Amino acid sequence: MATKEQIESLIKLVTEIANQPGNEWVKQRLIPEMGEPIGNELSQIYEYCIKNIAKEQAEKFYNNFKLDSLKQKLIEDFIRMETFRRNDNFEDFCLAAFQQIEAITNELSKRNELKKFIIENRFLNPFVVYDVGKSFYVRKESIKQNIGKLIFQKANEDEISEPLKQDPIKWFFSQKFRAVLFYYYFNTEIKSNQDKFDLIYDLGNYLYQARNLNHRSGENTHFQEKILKEIIPNKYKYYYKFLGFIEDFTTNVNLRLKDQL
Repeated sequence: MATKEQIESLIKLVTEIANQPGNEWVKQRLIPEMGEPIGNELSQIYEYCIKNIAKEQAEKFYNNFKLDSLKQKLIEDFIRMETFRRNDNFEDFCLAAFQQIEAITNELSKRNELKKFIIENRFLNPFVVYDVGKSFYVRKESIKQNIGKLIFQKANEDEISEPLKQDPIKWFFSQKFRAVLFYYYFNTEIKSNQDKFDLIYDLGNYLYQARNLNHRSGENTHFQEKILKEIIPNKYKYYYKFLGFIEDFTTNVNLRLKDQL
C-alpha cells in the first residue's frame, strides 16, 4: 500500500501535468473517474505546494542577509516573485523582483557613510589598476572620470554638486542604485575599467524598466522603449537573468555589510 508521502508526490505530479498548456483533457478525464471536486482539490493542493516551496526558498535565500530590518519584507517579496514566475506572470514577477532591489537600495541610501564618502571623494578616480611593481591595485588620477561623474552620469560638476546637497534617499533611483553599487557592491574600487560596473547597472536598470510594465504612466522615452523591445520578446530568458542578478547583487552587497554592521 502506498504511503501518504507517496500519494502526495503522485498528486503533485498529476497536478503539474494537468496544469500544463494543452493538458486540459487530463482534468476532464479525472473528473468523471473521481467526482467533480477533484479539479478544485488538485488546484488547491498545487497552489499550497508552490507557496510552501517558494517560502522555503525565500527563507534560505535571505537566511544570512545582514539587513535584519528588511529581511521579512524581502522574504515576502521573494515568495511573490517565485509564485508569479511559476504562474508565468512576467509583469508581476518583475515588480516583486525590483521591490527587493529597491528596498535594499533605499535602506543603504539612508546611511550617512554613503553620502560622506561620496562628498569627500567625489573627485577621485573610481578605477584602480594593478601595479606589478607594488603587487596590488592602485588608484591613479584622472581628468576624464571621477566618482561624482560615475554616480550622477554628468560631466558638469555643478550638476553633480546640486544633488549632493540632498540626502541620497531623495536622489533618483538610478543615482541611488549607482552609488550603492559603487560603495557596497564594488567596495569603492572598480578594477581596471567600467565594463563590470555597467553590466551590473544595466541589469538593474532593465529590471527597473520591466517593473514599469506594471506602472504604466505616460509615454515611454525612446531609450525605455528600446529596452522593453529587448526584454518582452525574450521574457523567458529574462526570468533567469533577473534571478541571477538578484543573487549576485545581494551576495556582494552582503559581503561589504560584514564590515559595516
